[in-house]
Amino acid sequence: MKNWILIFMFICPLLLKAQSAATPPIGSIKYLDYKRSYKSIKLGSEISTLNSKYLIKQSEKADDQGRYMYSYNNPEALNFGNNVQLKRIQIQSYLDKIAAIYLIFEQEDGNKVKEVLTTAYGSDYNQSDETKDSYLWRGSFADVYLTYERESLSAMIYSDVIIDKFIKRRVKSDANQAASDL
Repeated sequence: MKNWILIFMFICPLLLKAQSAATPPIGSIKYLDYKRSYKSIKLGSEISTLNSKYLIKQSEKADDQGRYMYSYNNPEALNFGNNVQLKRIQIQSYLDKIAAIYLIFEQEDGNKVKEVLTTAYGSDYNQSDETKDSYLWRGSFADVYLTYERESLSAMIYSDVIIDKFIKRRVKSDANQAASDL
């Protein structure tokens, strides 16, 4: 199963490159799928492509789904733009591929971050409800989740849809195998 996951994870970036050579317009979900990144941090790429000078592994042991968490303290990446300075960046990897990018910011910068995301990926997002500041842009290859409704969590999370599906399948397969072993 792990071999199939690795093969598929290597083929998917090639398929993405084979898509139309034209850059989709800014302000569309297709632009999110095209970029699949925050600055130089690209979903699905090898974690080793990031400057090791700024990359700190948070634990030597993977979580229960096989993912590792890193802090990324590159000063250029911490400057979000639109007068927003990030508090920190965390990167989650799976099989040495970047699976998710967490951008943590001050709650009062939430509207500025949302403005940038809406400009980049459009207004085609899901909102938890009109009273909460939680938004989800869903692409075919990448998702972006934004929340700034609580002081304890003001974050923007890029996630790789393909890697998420692999993790879910592997966890389900592991559970099915354990159940059949009973």
